[in-house]
Amino acid sequence: MKKLFIFLFTVAIITGCQKDEKHIFIPENHFKKFQTEKIQIFDLDTLSFKQIIGKNGTKISFNRNDFIISKNKKISLELIELYDFNEIIYKNINTITTDNELLETNGVLYISFKSDEKEIDLKLNKKIVVYPAEGKLLDNDVFKTNTDSLQNIKWELLKQVDTIFPIYKGGGVWVSTIVKKDSVDYFKKQNEKLSKFKNYNSFIKSKYPAYFLLANDDLGYINIDKLINIKDKITFSLLDKKVKFPGFNIYFTYDKLKSFIYNSRLKDDLKFDNIPLSGKTWITIIGEQKGILYYDKIELEKGLNNSEIILNMKEISIKNLVSIINN
Repeated sequence: MKKLFIFLFTVAIITGCQKDEKHIFIPENHFKKFQTEKIQIFDLDTLSFKQIIGKNGTKISFNRNDFIISKNKKISLELIELYDFNEIIYKNINTITTDNELLETNGVLYISFKSDEKEIDLKLNKKIVVYPAEGKLLDNDVFKTNTDSLQNIKWELLKQVDTIFPIYKGGGVWVSTIVKKDSVDYFKKQNEKLSKFKNYNSFIKSKYPAYFLLANDDLGYINIDKLINIKDKITFSLLDKKVKFPGFNIYFTYDKLKSFIYNSRLKDDLKFDNIPLSGKTWITIIGEQKGILYYDKIELEKGLNNSEIILNMKEISIKNLVSIINN
């Protein structure tokens, strides 16, 4: 009898655990299968210099001497180029800063130099020169993140304190050098002592089209963005009256902006504070139960500030969900 009791008690515990496991929420990127941009790997072997060109037009100047690396160690570059905004959505890459300011992206890059599958470091004060695809940098800024995780990622402005400047060495020889921006006037005066050439701006623009510089701590994910001037923000709560879902994947999108905010939330954590509004702003809520996807899509307006929005979740296929998130 005692053995039977222990057996039944054990079965009850297992059954209870299995029941609870069904209600565990694990954030999921439902759009992962639609990603087409793959990581590009460039085998640099023991080359000293090389200009690397990605399939979507990104150029990176490589100089082996800039890295902390043993003489015979081989180097490789891992590069991801995301210039298609849909690809950024499919990877759940937010366009929001560490100060919760909304960004509009013109592309995301991933840059990592490795040896024996381990990341290698640049030497002190050395920089990598990156030329994004034509027309992508324009007047945008460059932002960096300190994490490889794309869950709820946020961006920090990368201050460009250095620049490329031609320094005249005499005898018709010019050497392009990375210098501090506040020292450019000094180098101009030095050049003028040796050369009559003064048209630096047009020279630099023709020889060095739009570029940015990366220090060792800047490598990884890079976002080419501009800050959006937001006038209105709203705070609201979502209510799932039927309480069918343990949690939700939530997407904020904007009709006329390449901007995107992703959140994953448990069912008891559905209050959202200071969500930026710009033109038509949408929230798409995705829940899953027994392998079936459900969604609701709601236009956010100032009139919904401090309100409680009741969800009307509807069954949907993943194929149709993609068209909804993109429109």
